[in-house]
Amino acid sequence: MQLDCVWMMLRDENDQLLHVRVTDGVTSPKFEALQVASGEGVAGAVLRAGAARWSSDFRVDSRFVRPQMATDATEDEGIRAILGAPLSVDDKVSGVLLAGHRSVREFTPEEIDVFVSLAAHAAVVLENARLFASVSETMDQLRATQTALEEIHQAQVQATTAQDRLLEAAVLGGGLQNLIGTISEILGGTVALTDDAGRTLYDPGTDQDGPTRGERIAWATSLVADDASGAEDSRPSHQVMSLEGAPWAHVVGLWNANELIGYLVLESDGDLTDSQRQLFAWSSLVAALVLVGTRASGDLDKESRSGLLLELVTSGLTERSRLLASSLSLDLSLPATLCVVEVSSEMTRARVYRAARKFSIALGGAATSRDHLVILSVPVSSRALTHLADRLSEAADEKLSIGSSRVEVDVRDGFPRALERANKCQAVLKSLGLSGRVVDADELSPYAILLGSLDASAVASYLRDTVGPVQEYDEKFGTPLLQTLDAVYEAGGQVAAAAERLHIHPNTVYQRLGRIDSISGRHWKNNETAMQWQLALALRRLAKHSSS
Repeated sequence: MQLDCVWMMLRDENDQLLHVRVTDGVTSPKFEALQVASGEGVAGAVLRAGAARWSSDFRVDSRFVRPQMATDATEDEGIRAILGAPLSVDDKVSGVLLAGHRSVREFTPEEIDVFVSLAAHAAVVLENARLFASVSETMDQLRATQTALEEIHQAQVQATTAQDRLLEAAVLGGGLQNLIGTISEILGGTVALTDDAGRTLYDPGTDQDGPTRGERIAWATSLVADDASGAEDSRPSHQVMSLEGAPWAHVVGLWNANELIGYLVLESDGDLTDSQRQLFAWSSLVAALVLVGTRASGDLDKESRSGLLLELVTSGLTERSRLLASSLSLDLSLPATLCVVEVSSEMTRARVYRAARKFSIALGGAATSRDHLVILSVPVSSRALTHLADRLSEAADEKLSIGSSRVEVDVRDGFPRALERANKCQAVLKSLGLSGRVVDADELSPYAILLGSLDASAVASYLRDTVGPVQEYDEKFGTPLLQTLDAVYEAGGQVAAAAERLHIHPNTVYQRLGRIDSISGRHWKNNETAMQWQLALALRRLAKHSSS
């Protein structure tokens, strides 16, 4: 059988189109992109019928639908007569084998039978090739699966061994230091532990060139914290984040329930494998447990100290309190100072209490909280507490008045008496407007004695007889006469200094003092008047606390 060209079109099961896959004798590039749908052209007619179809002159044969793409390709190639036969195996047609002549001609029945037989053989060859490729692909997949399973098994063995080592390091002692060292050995890098703010708690590493290791660790944790802050919730995330650099930094959070309590930062020479990431995430769980346990032990000691101090100021020195102090390594025979500060806000009081507890424990003492008071006892004199007021005021975000009293440690009721004296001292300080310092009760004993001998009605009467008229004038006309008088006395009677403090001209101060003299009928500079009025001004501030 004489043929000018042959081409094979196979069906794409995804789009149900026939595409040219193999050609012989074809020169037109349009054939490479040729595709027809079922029912289109000779190939589409063969696909639909599942039997051979032919045309002696495709250009004018009205029996066939001629799509533009097929028309362009056959005309470009100069093909006139076309014969097509199905590529079928077990009644499944996978494509069409086609032959073309560049002249008009009829195909004899014998030629058609031979071509159909050729198409059948070609279909079998294609099917065998497909089956062979499928078997080969399956074998490759099986081999790959076996290799993957072996790798998974090996990784599981390594992970189990590593987990056992981590648990052993956590359970058998050595604390966080031993645990961090074990994590570093397992992952082949240097691991550091930080708190939730990125401050280093433990770091066995050494500095290299460039930024210090502490700076790199803080930088890595800050990036992770910034990324977490944009999350929709704060649920625990044990995902390992890697930050490329020299060296690489890998960070994972430590969680106690829903509270972020710290980070593990691993510095390594490169990125981590999936199994290493899983081990690092597992390490964060173990490290969190150890860190929580370590903190719980410290918190227990703090709570025991707090309970001891509360019992001492409530019940005094007892055999039970002596035994408890001994178990906490506290020597109650040492000279001690008891300090008291009143904080009304519950939230602020909690912050002040934490600061007081930290300060007292550092000095070998204790702190507790009762009602609106924060109480601490330290085995030092009040003169050594110069930084206490700063620490507590910083925690409260305001200047605090702190009263103190020496404890008679060898007397049973030494602590309760010291609490009473320090509490009165603190009330006097607050009333006099003295804040930001620790004052011993002995320094304010005159005021304490005065408060103890006067009731509220006597204080009110004294205020009416002295500064009462001036106070009424201020309230009626909105003037600051009493404020001015107080500033002058605070400045030791120096008008210029008082004016500078009030940010006004000295003449204005003189005018106000003259008005005070005319209202009260007394001269502010008179010694007796000055003494009475200064006391009245102090009592005026003190009145609200007189019941204390």
